Amino acid sequence: MRTTEIIRYWGYPAEEHKVTTKDGYILTNFRIPNPGGYPLLFLHGLTSSSDCFLGRNPSVDIVFLLWKRGYDIWLWNARGNLYSREHVNLTTKQSKFYQFSYHEMGLYDTPALIDYILAETGHKTLITLGHSLGSTNVLIATSLRPEYQAKVRLNIMWGQGCLINHIRLREVLTSVYSSYMRWIFDGNTQSVLEIGKNQDRSLRKVCGPKSPVVKICMTILALVSGFQSNQTVE
Repeated sequence: MRTTEIIRYWGYPAEEHKVTTKDGYILTNFRIPNPGGYPLLFLHGLTSSSDCFLGRNPSVDIVFLLWKRGYDIWLWNARGNLYSREHVNLTTKQSKFYQFSYHEMGLYDTPALIDYILAETGHKTLITLGHSLGSTNVLIATSLRPEYQAKVRLNIMWGQGCLINHIRLREVLTSVYSSYMRWIFDGNTQSVLEIGKNQDRSLRKVCGPKSPVVKICMTILALVSGFQSNQTVE
């Protein structure tokens, strides 16, 4: 189900908003509207999408809890992910479409949606809540484009993707991740874990809920996110 379908499944209002960046990428973002509420922008982490904030149910998912508190909820999608695969001139079949990094996400994607939200709501400032790379993008945006410091009233950072000094077995993870990325890009595949491709099907089979090694997959994830987290479900 798409982000909007998940939100509506639980009985909440949902909107889809397309935003075009200065370098031509068309981002598909979502909103749980709360007219008059203060805007709060959620930014997902690496290889993820807006769906990551809707993994459980309204009694525990923070987007719903904050919506109930009166906030106007916005969900960002970075260029190239499941929802943001459009460009004014390029297609996802062209390698040039993928010639970007988190630098461009912070320089173009995040500011584009901030400006859009403020124009749409009439507010002069908003709150950003980023997870991992999502928090990094806000730091990049406000560093490279200082005028956005006045537009972000508060930047909340979850597991900010800046330093990995305190991650257990970080040297092992760095090595594994390097091998993982080489595997993903084998055969000049440009999109990371695109749905339907061999890498995506393999990971879903190996780490799916019925897999005999799903516990191993969860342990690997816990090495990064922490063993005491109650937000990780099989």
